[in-house]
Amino acid sequence: MMFLPRGLSAASDAKSAISRLYKVFEAETHTGSAVAIDENQEWAVDLDKATFEWEAPPSPEGGDKTPTTPFHLENITMQIKRGTLVAVVGRVASGKSSLLSGMVGEMRSVSGRVIFGGRVSYCAQSAWIQNATVVRHSCLRLIHSSTLCSAKTSSLANYMILIVTGG
Repeated sequence: MMFLPRGLSAASDAKSAISRLYKVFEAETHTGSAVAIDENQEWAVDLDKATFEWEAPPSPEGGDKTPTTPFHLENITMQIKRGTLVAVVGRVASGKSSLLSGMVGEMRSVSGRVIFGGRVSYCAQSAWIQNATVVRHSCLRLIHSSTLCSAKTSSLANYMILIVTGG
């Protein structure tokens, strides 16, 4: 009798997990090559009216059933010359990483085309935060008394003060 509450709780958790996994198992399967390469084209990167979108998020359970539209980038056209250095800049969550993910096929391509003029290498960003103090984190485990660590810590502290005072 003492296992009945645990069994009911486990059954409820299993039902919830299966419903979430079902959506993953029923999602579209990616087919074909993610990256098109034409070594004879004049551009290093050629995007023509490309539209990318992430998979739609699952609908909220039990609540409002209105469909939510996934994040997407629409109608992007750009050509990057060979041998040039290009920076993708913008505010936090403006779509910089999504643009790169779409270009290399990590994000669903809805329309348009992406062609690279040669080999492609991509290393996605990932958060890398140590379980340490701000000083040790900013110095990357260098000795606290080193001049480099002191300069980095001072610079970081000044930057953080500017952020806090700026709002």
